[in-house]
Amino acid sequence: MSVKIDVKAIESEIDRIIEEAKAHAQKVISDARKKAKEIMSRPIPLEQYNEEAEKIKEKARKEAEKIVKDAEKEAEEIKKNSNTRLNEAVDWLVKVVAGV
Repeated sequence: MSVKIDVKAIESEIDRIIEEAKAHAQKVISDARKKAKEIMSRPIPLEQYNEEAEKIKEKARKEAEKIVKDAEKEAEEIKKNSNTRLNEAVDWLVKVVAGV
């Protein structure tokens, strides 16, 4: 039984997941701002559109926060699993060296 754990690869994967989530969150926020700007530029009663724009921005902010939070949870799960795998590998190696 051979177990190879590449901690740097796991950390890189965690960082990649978080960066992708942040980029996606920024895109969601950017899209919401564009939509809000579009709404605000319409020549109809501004108050109604200001309220709609604020709702869209708030929804986008919440969605962005959820995306980042989910990515952080996924990264934590990967880290937790890698620690478990590392402990299993160390236990196996100790048994091999000890001749158990």
